[in-house]
Amino acid sequence: MTDYSTPTAWDKIAFKVLTALAKSRMPFKIVSENGYEPLPSKPIIFAANHTNSFDIPNAEKSAGRRAAVLLGKQRLELLDRIFFRLNGVVYVDRLDKSSTANVKNTLLRRLKRKTPILWFPEGTWNLTDNLLMLPMKWGIIEVARAADAQIIPMALDYDRETMICHVDFGAPIHGEMLEDKAEGIRTLRDSLATLRYEQMCRDPVLSRENADLDKWKRYIDMAVPEYPKLQPKMEAKAIFWPHKKCEVPPKTVTPSKKNAFLFRERY
Repeated sequence: MTDYSTPTAWDKIAFKVLTALAKSRMPFKIVSENGYEPLPSKPIIFAANHTNSFDIPNAEKSAGRRAAVLLGKQRLELLDRIFFRLNGVVYVDRLDKSSTANVKNTLLRRLKRKTPILWFPEGTWNLTDNLLMLPMKWGIIEVARAADAQIIPMALDYDRETMICHVDFGAPIHGEMLEDKAEGIRTLRDSLATLRYEQMCRDPVLSRENADLDKWKRYIDMAVPEYPKLQPKMEAKAIFWPHKKCEVPPKTVTPSKKNAFLFRERY
């Protein structure tokens, strides 16, 4: 039986080289809150939230191994192009349905060769002020099911005052949980949203009077200029807004006054 949880010798070497190459792109100290335990018998897909230009190197370092990145075609800095090429990047045109369909075969081949995939199922940066996770397309569920792979949720939370990136992992999603696409994507979104909500709960409790309402705006004002190549208008087009009849309500997160904003209808 193939052991997908153990990196190959080449992957170990490549990870060290890539980590050194990406050092300038990782100004944050990474604090892993809980780690993860992959199933040895199944290929790995890491599913992470996406809010800024540091997510990819931080996610890979947090995973502790090389992972081919599924990356939307976009303008990139030279160092990033080199990093992604060495990493085994898989490019996809997010606005072209034929591209998103064809890329699945490439991903399946990578997974079969024991190469983990780093996937951002939101499809773009989440710069909204009231959604912890954007809606997700079913592609990640389809690929995981076809490859008999496991999806490991990974939530990244940044504290720019302390320059710490907190990382939390969820339990692997696999097998019967992937049989129904709608149920699978709901399970993944619930897992990531719950991790993000738990990250928020670690922050000090504030009264309404003491809440910093401009904190998120300042975060966006810093994150976007950090990557001059970013095209916000194009990224906005990549957001998947499903028809209301197709939207799947959350299941793991029990609605309450404390978390009602997570998936409210008025975006």
